[in-house]
Amino acid sequence: MYKLILADDHPVIREGIKAYLKDSKIFSLEGVASNAEELFTMVTTMNPEVIMTDIDMPGSNTFDVLKRIKEEYPKIKKVIFTFHEERSFFLKSIEASINGYILKSEPFEMISPLLSSVMDGGFAASPKMQKYLVSHSKESVGYDSLTPREKEVLDFIAKGFSNIEIAEKFNLSVRTIEFHKNNIKEKLNMKSLSEIIRYYETLSL
Repeated sequence: MYKLILADDHPVIREGIKAYLKDSKIFSLEGVASNAEELFTMVTTMNPEVIMTDIDMPGSNTFDVLKRIKEEYPKIKKVIFTFHEERSFFLKSIEASINGYILKSEPFEMISPLLSSVMDGGFAASPKMQKYLVSHSKESVGYDSLTPREKEVLDFIAKGFSNIEIAEKFNLSVRTIEFHKNNIKEKLNMKSLSEIIRYYETLSL
C-alpha cells in the first residue's frame, strides 16, 4: 500500500477522506495535517509515497512548502486537492512540479483512480482541468504521455476487450478502467473507440 498524507484545514473534508480511504487496498492514510507546516513535519517523520494538499491554508505558503518537499524529498508524489478551477492556480501548481491536480468537487470515488494514475508515473488532473493539462503540461504528448497502466489498458482496448474484462485482468473496478480510458482519449486527443484502435495500429507499423 502507498502511504498518503493529507493536508486540509476543513474538518469535514479531512473526515470525509478518512472515511473514504478507510477500506482502501491501495492507499493508507498515515497522517492528516491542518496546514502546510504540519504537512512538512509529517513528511519528515512518516516518509510517505504521496501527499495530497489544499492550497489555501493558514500558516506557511503551501507552494513554498511544496518546493521544500521537492528539494529534500524528490521521490514523494505531490497532489493538489482544491476547489480552485482557475487557470492561474493550475499553472502555478505546474510550476511547483506537482504530480496531480484534483478538484474537491469530484466525487470521492474518483480520488483513488486519480492518485493511482499518479503512482503509475503519470500526471493526473480532474476532467475539468484537462483542457489546461493538454495545453500547458510540460510532459510529452501522444503515446509517450500515457502512464504505464494507461498503455496496458490501451493494449487491451485495441485487442477488443470490454471494460469489464479489462477490469478483471487488473483486479480493478470498471469505473477505474473507464477513468483510464477517458485519460487516454484526452491525451491522444481522440473521441471514439475506433480512433483509438486505428491509432494503436499505427504504432506497430
